[in-house]
Amino acid sequence: MLADQFDAFFLDLDGVVYIGGQALPGTVSTLQRLRALGKRIRFLTNNNCSRREQIIKRLRRMGIEAHKEELFTASWATCLYLRQQGIRRVYLVGSSDNLLELREAGIAVDEEKPEAVVVGCEDELTYAEVDRAARFVRQGARFIASMADAVYPSPAGLAAAAGAFVAAIETASGRKAVVIGKPSAAMFLEARQGLEQIDPARIVMIGDTPASDILGAHQAGLHAILIASVAPDTRLYPGTRDMRQPDAIIPDLSALFAETYTIRAWKPVPYSWPQRVVPGITAIVLDAAGNVLVCQRSSDGLWSLPTGPVEPGETIEEALRRTVAGETDLPVHIRRLSGVYSEPVSQIISASTGEVVHIITTGFLCEAIEEPAANKAGEENLVRWIDPQRLPEPFRPAHHQWLADALQQTERAFIR
Repeated sequence: MLADQFDAFFLDLDGVVYIGGQALPGTVSTLQRLRALGKRIRFLTNNNCSRREQIIKRLRRMGIEAHKEELFTASWATCLYLRQQGIRRVYLVGSSDNLLELREAGIAVDEEKPEAVVVGCEDELTYAEVDRAARFVRQGARFIASMADAVYPSPAGLAAAAGAFVAAIETASGRKAVVIGKPSAAMFLEARQGLEQIDPARIVMIGDTPASDILGAHQAGLHAILIASVAPDTRLYPGTRDMRQPDAIIPDLSALFAETYTIRAWKPVPYSWPQRVVPGITAIVLDAAGNVLVCQRSSDGLWSLPTGPVEPGETIEEALRRTVAGETDLPVHIRRLSGVYSEPVSQIISASTGEVVHIITTGFLCEAIEEPAANKAGEENLVRWIDPQRLPEPFRPAHHQWLADALQQTERAFIR
């Protein structure tokens, strides 16, 4: 039984524990049975408008045992995150309930010099609020959102949720928000507080939304079970490494005690789920003596091969020549393709805006057309011609392999 394989159960609320004001069939008895076995329960919801006391009362009216310390709303998880980060003054875009929870966590609202901008539950956002919040972010304040769901179901149909307001401030500030609610791993890590004695492999998240519950659990290194009457369309999540794919699918919580369901083993991965995939190029430029062009980035101090993005409307050849020209004015001849790289550990990065991107890098072996200039220090980066066998350190790890592939005595391109 699935219930025997885990010691702690993280549960989404709407669609898993209840719908509307009614507990789903089998929920009450299943939770009672789990508690009788000594299992630990946590409720995780992206609700960022209701205080925990209100949700606890709602659960108890349904006959569901629940305690304040077991409930993690997106709003309260944000308060805990702020406190752990040492942030004590924030500009709040949110409701009076958000304000009460901030005060409970010991965090004050400061509309003059906040350490962070926090977006919570808001249904009357004004231009002035967006303008002021974006200005604080541009001036260096942290940008934190309790959740980023774009819409939520209402009696009149889908309505704009906090994610729509977060997007407005992101657009105006040019910065991405740190999101605490699902699918961010942050909410799951907050819920693990007090469960340190439990092996993470013995904790499971149960939810009804692959893009938040399943993805979030996997980003936090936890198993994830989907509540669904039918399996989701595999065309929506076709990638073999897609973190939105559940480890098991069950019809309701009572199936935890059925003998017919199994779960695949989830192996945590050392990278975040990217928000988009972008093309990039790298140039392995050799001179007549066989030396390779390398540059040291002032931003991180690492030596690397010339690399850069492929901009919209730009051919790969144009991107390559522009990237090399950015390091030195030297014209180059493109000899051949040397490799295509997408390995996620080294190719998924956090951009300067805060966005997580997966870069697919195409490498080309190039040769200098003119006699290369002497080593020089540019305004930002140091550029050198180096014997490939004597690379300077620290050298970007993945670039060792890219250089080795380019120097192979074969016309075959490498795909890694």
